[in-house]
This record gives sequence, C-alpha cells and structure tokens, in this order.
Amino acid sequence: MSSSKQRRLFRVYPRKEAEETYRKACDGIKSVLFCDEDVAKYLLHAYGANVNKINDAYFGDEEKTKRRLGLLTEDEAREAEKTDVLKLALDVGKQRESRRGSRTRAKAKEQEEGDRIPCGICFEDCAVQELATAFCRAHPFCKECWGGYCDAKFQDGKAEILDVRCPDPGCEKRVSTEMILRSLGDAEKAEKYRKYELEHFVESNQSIKHCPAAGCDHFLILENKDGLSPDQIQSCECACGKEFCWNCQEDEHIPVRCETAKSWVAKNSSESENQNWILTFTKPCPKCSRPIEKNQGCMHMTCSQCRHDFCWMCLDPWGKHGERTGGYYSCNAFRVEDPSNPKKTSEKEREVNEKKRVARMSIERYSHYHERWIQHQESEKRARADLKILKEKKADQVGRNHGAGPGEMSFAILAQEQIIECRKLLKWTYAHAYYAYNEEDLKNDWKKTNPFTGTSKVMQQEKEFYEFVQGEAENRLEQLSGKMEKDLDDFYNFDYIDYAKGIEFKQQKEANGDQETAPELKTPLSKDNKPINFKGDRSSFQEFKRKVCELTSLTRTSFQSLSDEIHKGFGCVGEGTPPPSAMKDAGKTHRRSSNAMDLS
Repeated sequence: MSSSKQRRLFRVYPRKEAEETYRKACDGIKSVLFCDEDVAKYLLHAYGANVNKINDAYFGDEEKTKRRLGLLTEDEAREAEKTDVLKLALDVGKQRESRRGSRTRAKAKEQEEGDRIPCGICFEDCAVQELATAFCRAHPFCKECWGGYCDAKFQDGKAEILDVRCPDPGCEKRVSTEMILRSLGDAEKAEKYRKYELEHFVESNQSIKHCPAAGCDHFLILENKDGLSPDQIQSCECACGKEFCWNCQEDEHIPVRCETAKSWVAKNSSESENQNWILTFTKPCPKCSRPIEKNQGCMHMTCSQCRHDFCWMCLDPWGKHGERTGGYYSCNAFRVEDPSNPKKTSEKEREVNEKKRVARMSIERYSHYHERWIQHQESEKRARADLKILKEKKADQVGRNHGAGPGEMSFAILAQEQIIECRKLLKWTYAHAYYAYNEEDLKNDWKKTNPFTGTSKVMQQEKEFYEFVQGEAENRLEQLSGKMEKDLDDFYNFDYIDYAKGIEFKQQKEANGDQETAPELKTPLSKDNKPINFKGDRSSFQEFKRKVCELTSLTRTSFQSLSDEIHKGFGCVGEGTPPPSAMKDAGKTHRRSSNAMDLS
C-alpha cells in the first residue's frame, strides 16, 4: 500500500481530545472493576490500554495482578490496617497521655503528635505528622526525604516517576499519585507529571501515537479498517505536516523495514567509516603496526611511536635503500613474481593489503549508494518547494493562460505530489540495495550452507534484476519530473500578445517564401527580449495534460511494483534464497509486468 493510502488509516486529534480519551478509559476501568483512579491508571499503563487484557488479568487472578502492580491484596490490606506504624504510634502517644492525666498545652500537642519515629532515610526522629508511607504502611519516611526521593525519580525521567515504589529496599509497594504530587511540591512539575501520564497511556496504546515533531501536541489514532499488520503500516502524517513511520516514529522510510532504515541513518551520521578510512589511506608501521598517515612528500617515514625508519612505498627498512642495495629508490621497478621464488612478503603484510583492498571496496560501494540517496533526497526537497509554488501561483496562472477551469489544474498538483512520494521511496531503495546485495558479507554464510555453489552468480542475477526494476521506475520518474520542471514553465510564461506577434511573423514569412529580405520581417522578441514561446498554445496544453496524466499513472504503477517486491523479500539472497529456477520464473513475471508499463 502506498504512503498516501496508508495516511488515510489515521485520524489526527489535539491534546485535549487525547486527555478526554484517557479520562474516559480510566472511568471505564473504574466502573467495571470498582477500583480507585490510581489502580485504573496502573492497569492501563501495565496492559497497554487493552481493556480485554486488563479484564482477563484482573478477573483471572486478582491477587497476582495486584502484586505485579505493587498494590495490596485483600489479605495484605487487612494486615496493613492492623500494623499501620503511623496509626499505632499515634495511638501509643494518646494512651500515654491519658495515663498521665496531665492536659497542658504542650502535652496536648505532644499527644496529638504521638510517638516520635525515626525516618528510614535520614534517621531523624520525627513526629507522626511529618512522616508518610507508601501503600505498605510499614516504612515511614519524613516529608523532606520523600520530596528528595520523588524529585530524584522525576529527574530520572518518565519511566521512573510513573512507577515510584517504597524506598525500603525490600518493599515493592506503590506510592500514590496524590503523595507523589504533594512531595514534588511544584505546580510546573505536577503539570509535567500529568503530561507524562498521558504520554505513557499513548505509548502503551498500540492504536495511538504522539507526533514526534518538536513542539507538536497532536496525536494520531489508528483506524485500521483494512486490517493491516503493524509491519505493513509505515507511513502517517500529522496535521503539522510531519511524516513519520508508525512503528519506529522516525522519518518515513517506505519501502524498507525499520531495522534497515535505522542502520542506514546511523551509518550516515556516525563515524563508523573512520576505520575504513584508516585502513584505506594509512599504512601500518612494519615494526609496531601503528597506523601512519603520510603528510609530506618524502618517502622516508619515521614512526612516531617506535622511531622505526622505513620506505612508504615498499615498507622495507630505509637502510636498505642505499647505494649498497642499488640506489635509494630501487623499489620503483616492477618485478614479475617467479613461482619458484615466491615474493618475500610477510603473512602480516599480505593480510594488511587484503584489508586495505576490502576497505577501499567498502568505501567505494558505500559512496555509490550514499551519493544517490543524497541526490534523491535533495530532489525531494526541491520537488516540495516546487509544489508550494505550484499551489500558490503557478497552477492558477497556467489555468488563466489556457482557459482551464479551477479543477482542471488538479492533474499538475497530483503529478507533483507523486514526484515527491516517488523521490522519497526511490532514495530508500538505494539503502535497501546497500544491505541486500553485499557479496563480501554474505560469501562466508553462503559457503557454510552450500559449499559447491558460489554466491556470486545467484546474487548477481537478482542484483541485476533489482537494478533493472529500479531503473525502470527511476526512468518513469525522470520523464515525469522533466515534464513538470521544464514544459510547465513554457505554459506558465505563455503570453497571448507575444504569441500573436509570432504567428503573424510566421504568416508573413510564408507569404514571402521564407525570404527575410524586407526590414519589416525581422524576427520579433517577447516583452522580455527573449525568443517567443510557441509551445504554450491551447492544443499543446491539452497534449501536455494528457502526457502528464499518463506518466503519473505509469510512475505510480512502477513504484508500487518496486515497493511491493521489496516488501515480499527482494534482496534476501543470504536468507532462504529461492532456487535459481524459482528466480527465473519470478524474473519472467517481473519482465512481463515491466514491459506492460512501457510507453507506446
């Protein structure tokens, strides 16, 4: 399915609507399970907002579910009621004062405060009113320590602050939302906590996503009426214009999988190619093997690590390049190896040379695919800019020039949108090819499973066919782009007055037998002192429209075919490669479909 069709599977709504959805989900859980709001939120977050899973877990084994969430079971709740340390301490204080019978103001206050209990973190003796516990009611901590503990969780991020447990190492009971907000003691932090709750609900709900664009508060809900699997849904667009992948929430990367896109982006942005550069453009010191870059013209190298002197060209000690050995630069001569006297090169040097060869190939191969990826990405940006100009002024001007109605120019906008979508898809086909057709990486794996058949032939066949299908699609796209970039400008710049002057000039030439002897038959120019444009007349415009519509349809078909084949496994030679006969049959099918797309 194309990205434009996939975008129709979603509905965009603002934060307020998302908050209302979250509130309704909590109310629904509360009404069914007869629980408080905190428990409803914990269940929604733990079970991915899936009501069926929540009901199955809660009604299937309520005690197990509560223990998993850090809540008290019914038996634990009854026991905690009896052994509540803060309640018991307060009762002890009241009993002590009643026995003494003294009711001074100071002692009355002491009676209200009860026994003083040490905080479990700072070990200071505190009044009962200055202490608090988690749901366990067994481990009291002072308000100041609670504030520091919750603030530390808040600083650690969303996952930590939404799952605050009792600070006691042996206790896993939850801390209530009310207590967390009271401990944070900051309206801004409280607001952010509520925002975290909503985001966690959205992230755990597979049918809702938060737009990843910076500063955007919109959410997207999946209305998958076509019954597609999550792997098949890669493209969605927010109201802010951000286009991203539904699964990984990175930039849209149809038709490649998320793993391929992540690997490609990481390779482009990281310094993973530095090692290849070192292997390609440096040589190891023959003595200590440290990589050395030649930064001057002289071939006499001195290792900065071990101070070994050697020749850059042949890596032999520099002392051998003297008069006694035939001159300083005797290594310039090319010598043919004698099979009976093999070249005196060390195993280590041969290994280094092989690594250099592989590294050079790797860099050249990466540069090939990366350059094309970048070029199509830049072309996509230019196409987007052209679409903006087309919508703002060019479409209306062309329509006025040629008597086209308001709806008649929609074909040009659809064509330009198709160009953008195809440029976006085409650049990722090069990333796919980079990982799918790496013969060096797959050679060893192939030999393990099939030592009698080389991978080169099978991979080369599929690689050539992939490049054929890719090339056909790219050819269609370039034809359509050429029409929209060059020919459309002729119709945009068309002027009827200049055109009439040109026609009149042609008629006069024909009347005079194409002889320009008279001064009045000088070739006329447009208002801009440029040759008159004869391509923009009405009949030419109708032909242009027909051609653009035809190319738009063919381009869409070509790229849809390419995208579908990649989704089916185009380029999986290393993993479950079909036998050559199956590949031939597939090739015939593809070629028939490709030939059907040729322009007449």
